[in-house]
Amino acid sequence: MKNKVREIWVDENTQEMNGFEILEEERIESGLVFDFNIKFGLYLKEIEEEEARDTMNLKTISKQKYYDHSEYIIIAEEVSKYQKEGKEWVKKTIEHCLRIRINKTNDEAIIHNICSDIYNTIKDINNIETNGIEQIDIQQIPSELSRQYLEKIFKVFGYELPTDPVFPGTIPIFLSRQHYKILHNIRFHDKALPQYLLCEKSKGKKYFLMIDNNEVLLVDEDMNVFSVQYPLVANIYKEGLTIIDGEMIENIQTKKPTFLCNDILIYKNTVTTNYLFTERLQILGKEIILKFREEISKNNVPDDEIIFCLNTKPFIEIKLITKLFEAMKKTKYGITYIDGKRFHLTEGFLFYPNSEYIPFTNNYFFKWQFNDTITCKLGIQEQFYKNSRKVSLCCKSYYNTSVVYLQQVNFDNRDLCLLEADKIKYNADENAVLECCYNSKEGRWKYLRILSNDGNFDTINTIITILESNAGQIDIEELMFSIQNLSYVNEWKRLTEKVSLNVLKSLNL
Repeated sequence: MKNKVREIWVDENTQEMNGFEILEEERIESGLVFDFNIKFGLYLKEIEEEEARDTMNLKTISKQKYYDHSEYIIIAEEVSKYQKEGKEWVKKTIEHCLRIRINKTNDEAIIHNICSDIYNTIKDINNIETNGIEQIDIQQIPSELSRQYLEKIFKVFGYELPTDPVFPGTIPIFLSRQHYKILHNIRFHDKALPQYLLCEKSKGKKYFLMIDNNEVLLVDEDMNVFSVQYPLVANIYKEGLTIIDGEMIENIQTKKPTFLCNDILIYKNTVTTNYLFTERLQILGKEIILKFREEISKNNVPDDEIIFCLNTKPFIEIKLITKLFEAMKKTKYGITYIDGKRFHLTEGFLFYPNSEYIPFTNNYFFKWQFNDTITCKLGIQEQFYKNSRKVSLCCKSYYNTSVVYLQQVNFDNRDLCLLEADKIKYNADENAVLECCYNSKEGRWKYLRILSNDGNFDTINTIITILESNAGQIDIEELMFSIQNLSYVNEWKRLTEKVSLNVLKSLNL
């Protein structure tokens, strides 16, 4: 007969110690993205500290909630790291496990709460990046039915829906030194040229939020349309068609998904794309964000009815860039934007022209990113040339029809060791997709992680854009100086060259 295993679980929040008999322990192995344990314990009794030392092994579990359902107590323990592509798999696995093991319960609310807490605990331990969308119950609309919604989006811009539509959201270009004069409006000394507003560039997932009468929809950059059951939002903005350009992020502090509203294309059937950006921001603030908050406050809406929050970013004059930068902190999660209402990952800055909304690429809309946040998806494949084996980084051709070999792998030793370990862990094959960034100081690619095995590499034009942005990389010190000192924009190079020469002279070189 198998010996009964008994453990003491300590809740670090309350410091209560309880004894459990472990009825079952399951190790969930994905073979791809992550592993974790789920334990099912039968509550025995509350344990005193002295008794704990004498009779049982002390097991400390932090940041956990124990769920008492029937006779089972559930706890999840992280075993190894997993990636963001596995989030949906995480949720489904936990749900399946709970349905099978907990008296085959069909209580959706209990399962949802348990899954959320287990998931958040694993997420905290693993320190992974999330954008909150995995917490939302979304249903993809079949492509043949989704076209009716896409037609409405393209109609806002006066376009017919093409056979193979491309996401029409406005896209910024990388900021370079040639753009300083545009930002400061001193190229032509024309007061009619658009002024600029500045905000942080959040690390979220881009969507159009579409409220079409009583329907709430999310449209992603791949032109997939998802339905969201969100009565609160549907009721607030139920009249006509409203389309908001934004991104889904996760508030790291509250663990809640938030849709950050960056712009608005149409509000209750009134097209706003030809308005100035400042006018569109006023609509977002007054008609979208304020009404959302008032509805929650007035009706005391319970937390479980708020599927995701609606918020916007602080938009300020570009000369106040230092103030915005001060809200960016290096945390264990990465570079994080923190103020009284926001706590999420950030990548840098966005410079919005105070002009009409331009779909697709906008050559007067700029972005600046921290170097290690400018990432791409590369492949790694073997080549055999003249009886020699070479391992090369690769991407897709311009039209995504073939593989383009870039160069032999030149990661540093640390990255090579990490890559080899990940290839074994994730059973990577020739279709493995690597997330990489370019280290311009060392002149080589830096390996970050394996994303998937689907062969969905970036195209050569994306890679070239990243390399070009790195070639003319503006560091944070230069950015702060140039944005705040209009009359010295052209002097930055002269100033830095002078300092460099003085250093060389001091070294007698």
